[in-house]
Amino acid sequence: MGRAVRGPETAVDAIQDALGNLTAVFAGVDIAGVHYAGDGTVTRVRVLVPSEPEFCPRGVLFRCTGRPYLLVWERVCNVLAAEVGEPEGVRATIFDLMSALESGELGVCRISAEPGESARVWAHTLLVALGKQRCSASLCAVAERGFASRCYPDLASFEEAEFKALTAVG
Repeated sequence: MGRAVRGPETAVDAIQDALGNLTAVFAGVDIAGVHYAGDGTVTRVRVLVPSEPEFCPRGVLFRCTGRPYLLVWERVCNVLAAEVGEPEGVRATIFDLMSALESGELGVCRISAEPGESARVWAHTLLVALGKQRCSASLCAVAERGFASRCYPDLASFEEAEFKALTAVG
């Protein structure tokens, strides 16, 4: 009698079951900054840059410390996008997928893509999976044109602006 073959959705389910909660994935990541909400609360922000991110029907599958993880769409509360880098130099389109962690911190899964068609495909997939209400206007611009409407010379400038934007919303 032959072995049962696992389909892609079943394999993803197994990875999801092995995950537990995302807080453990982010626990080893340094704190990138602090979000100060208008009500006086402070939230630590941890930024994870996963290796080998790819989309699957239930979320973003990625590797961290050699193990596979799945960030399910339901856990993503907001996505910001921007182009980072010098106009005449190396540039990347950055997508920050934000999730509230059980620890009370904010986890950011940062994915980068080449500006243009590669970024447009990532942005379009995020927009379809999450809906416009959870995607920034800049991400919508990337989905439409392949280029973000927000640009920063470096990651530090992007993060500073991102945390200020969170404070204005929070």
